[in-house]
Amino acid sequence: MHKTQSNPTPDRDDAPPAPGPSLRGVSFPATREELLELARRNGAEEEVIERLQEIPARRYTDMEDLLSEYGVDPVHGREGQAKGWHGSKVRPTSPKG
Repeated sequence: MHKTQSNPTPDRDDAPPAPGPSLRGVSFPATREELLELARRNGAEEEVIERLQEIPARRYTDMEDLLSEYGVDPVHGREGQAKGWHGSKVRPTSPKG
């Protein structure tokens, strides 16, 4: 019998769906309600709408701020790239050598 080991990193299926094109055209700062309205207009998946409804009702200053509350790590996470997130201006930095 094969025993599965627990993985400290969440599987792609367990991670929250990245907002992807659902927030195309977003202008920061933006409130949760503004983000929800835009996502609905852009035809967001129900999972994205539900996730946005769960984030705190406040004004988000930029994409990094939003993604940190949404549950996708904008620097180290891969969910954004995997599901087509193109709106983030956050880029990992590399050491200068």
